[in-house]
Amino acid sequence: MGKDIIYNILSVIIALLLLFIFFGRLIMVLIIRFANTETQKCKKCKGVMTAVESFLYLIPVYFDDEHEESAQYYIQNAKPIADDSQIPSGNRACYLHVFQCQNCGHKNISIVDFLKVREKQVIKGGEIYPYGEFEHFIRNRQIGEEQDFI
Repeated sequence: MGKDIIYNILSVIIALLLLFIFFGRLIMVLIIRFANTETQKCKKCKGVMTAVESFLYLIPVYFDDEHEESAQYYIQNAKPIADDSQIPSGNRACYLHVFQCQNCGHKNISIVDFLKVREKQVIKGGEIYPYGEFEHFIRNRQIGEEQDFI
């Protein structure tokens, strides 16, 4: 009887771990998805971070294709677009949100990768990066804003 209880407890723990592994990525994506409407906490001072700028980019990925989720990938492949009406059918895009701490000024970048399906944005991934990795990329977009759009 004691072995049955231990076996049942271990089975439940293993099942919960597998669910967490399977759905953990989805939960992280959902958290990042709503990052542009909610606040984040600064890692340096624990102050409130708010979105100060958002940019929309087209990425060369289609439907459920995989791509490297790294700052360098987005810097090399993302093409600025003005709005989501410029996203071709089946092509994915991403929002790049700049967050800044209201206390210390620290910045980070939240990238949300999505596929537009019938005027809805279906989230495919999301990551948070240090601002420094994108600073030059963002500055170049701001300097040539009018001529950079596809």
